[in-house]
Amino acid sequence: MSWSSGAEIYLDIWSTLRDKIDNEGMRKSVAKDLLLVFISNDIDPYHIEGCDDELDEILREVYS
Repeated sequence: MSWSSGAEIYLDIWSTLRDKIDNEGMRKSVAKDLLLVFISNDIDPYHIEGCDDELDEILREVYS
């Protein structure tokens, strides 16, 4: 998968997670685990930064 298509797929998944998982802690945990999978398979986090405040917080956690 290319970095741009990976970012698009991840954002689609993120939208679903945000809509379907009400528990914030669980949502962040699942999103973070999936983000690590996508990063290890060549997603460029630059392409998802700034799309959502909660997602930006997860990105900070991953890179801290």
